Amino acid sequence: MTRLCFYALAFSTLLSSQGTDTHYCSALASLQGVFLKAYREAPFSPNRFLGYTGTGGFWEDFPDISYVTAISNFLRIGGNPVTWERFTEMSLWELYTVGPPAETIGAYVAGDAPDLTSTDLSCADVWTVMSTARTIRRFTAEPVDDAILARCLQAAAWAPSGANAQERRFIVVRSAEQRAVIAAAAREALKIIEPVYRMARPAADDDSLRARNNRATYELHDRAGEFTSVLFTQKRFATASELLLGGSIFPAVQNFLLAARALGLGACLTSWASYGGEQLIRDAVGVPDDWMIAGHIVVGWPRGRHGPLRRRPLAEVVYRDRWGAAPGPLAEPGQAE
Repeated sequence: MTRLCFYALAFSTLLSSQGTDTHYCSALASLQGVFLKAYREAPFSPNRFLGYTGTGGFWEDFPDISYVTAISNFLRIGGNPVTWERFTEMSLWELYTVGPPAETIGAYVAGDAPDLTSTDLSCADVWTVMSTARTIRRFTAEPVDDAILARCLQAAAWAPSGANAQERRFIVVRSAEQRAVIAAAAREALKIIEPVYRMARPAADDDSLRARNNRATYELHDRAGEFTSVLFTQKRFATASELLLGGSIFPAVQNFLLAARALGLGACLTSWASYGGEQLIRDAVGVPDDWMIAGHIVVGWPRGRHGPLRRRPLAEVVYRDRWGAAPGPLAEPGQAE
């Protein structure tokens, strides 16, 4: 119910800025009907919602809604964990944007989506998850609890594996001692990637796109010892190349990344278990020699937002029948019937 109250409050803001747009009016009306089942004594009319100027008045009307329920269970779902201090400063528009996509709410109003009280709102649409799963390099200090992380690991375990052998293991790195090793590996990796990508720490007053990207990368490396991370390992087989074995571990990596995005987490696939950092991590964690470390992912609550990905258009990356041949209609994805 808490989430529905937030949606209705957010919609009131949209109504005030969009006039009498029927889409938002109908959405508000539909949401009213749902949560009135739980709060029958509260006459939630559009005018009442429009009367709220901020979060304070809203909470005065709902003293029974706990901070834990409202903040931990709702605002985190949209991908941005919100502390009480931040919540009290948020605009109603921010409340709307940290929730599920407008398309999800619209689908609910039309009767085509699960109940908005579900805890899985942010993963209702796999297409949205895939198209907004940005690499996140800036994280809050809030820890990821075991229950949330276990869902991502389950998604990884569901990934396909050659002959269904499932000879892969996932090592969660949490202890301060092991995180210090990860930080040392990150420093080794930075020595390699700086000249490769011609990176340098940007000046404080440089606000260019490249500077912002570099700043986030350096922050990730500088704070490497603070985060939970996961190592993805795959057993070696004499008859299979590492590339072929990758087909049994990299789907698990991608499943983990998508699950993290669906749950509102941020994640970054790093190169820290490569280069000079591999042996450091292998020795510290105790990975056997006949197992390869195929990937390493930092995971946490994002400081920032997920959003649309920037990728080459299909016309540039898809060929039909022969190398270099135009893809034709294959470059124009449509909606499935």
